[in-house]
Amino acid sequence: MEDRFSKIKPRKPTIIFPIMVIALIYLTIFLPIVSVENEVKVTIESSKYEVKPGEIFTIFIRVNPQIYGISGGEIVLKYDPHVFELINIQVGDLFGSNPIIGVKSIDESAGMIRYAVARTDETERPSSPGVFLILTFKTAETEHVNEGFYDLIIANIELSDEKFEKITNIKVQNVKIHLSREFTSTFIEPTPLSVSVTTFVISSIFTYTTTITHIVTSKIESTKTVTILFSEPINIIFGMSLILIAILLVGLLIKSLRR
Repeated sequence: MEDRFSKIKPRKPTIIFPIMVIALIYLTIFLPIVSVENEVKVTIESSKYEVKPGEIFTIFIRVNPQIYGISGGEIVLKYDPHVFELINIQVGDLFGSNPIIGVKSIDESAGMIRYAVARTDETERPSSPGVFLILTFKTAETEHVNEGFYDLIIANIELSDEKFEKITNIKVQNVKIHLSREFTSTFIEPTPLSVSVTTFVISSIFTYTTTITHIVTSKIESTKTVTILFSEPINIIFGMSLILIAILLVGLLIKSLRR
């Protein structure tokens, strides 16, 4: 019995383990990047981000479908009715040239707008980026409204793809409008005060620059001085970690082949 088992030779290690490690690194690093790139982006843009009392400005709710076709959608927008007065609202070009409005609900006292729109023509994939709604607001002229930042928020949004299925991968970016009773600005040409550059050369292929820093000063309303620090760090540790992992995998592969 012992002689029989003693003649059994151990199996040579395979390259399955290095392949599993490489697959794990790919899923950890690159898969989230692909998921983020495929997000439908919904952004509120404004013709003016700083307004005075009684001033009129326009809001554009833009949608970038990425890989999806957009057949229809429903949106709920909230705003402060004591600060903003809705003047006009219209459907944009996201749903083609002849869209159908299914729901049109405007509650000015509560500051809530709800619209449901559908496309009548064929939905192509991907749809072109476009505007869901165009809204025109007027800021209040009463003295009881304080200066400050006021939000326009997408409280809810639902979009249907080319198969009329709900799109779940949506990222929303809201906007803040600054109400100012008097607004004057003076800009001073940016002056770099300090610049520091540090470069590490790991090999003839890999060159990393750690930080490039400069300070810019500007004056706003002739009363306050703001100092802004711009910095562009590059993560050396992350790059070196990837290099070390690659070296480790190559070593494991060579070792397994030699056996």
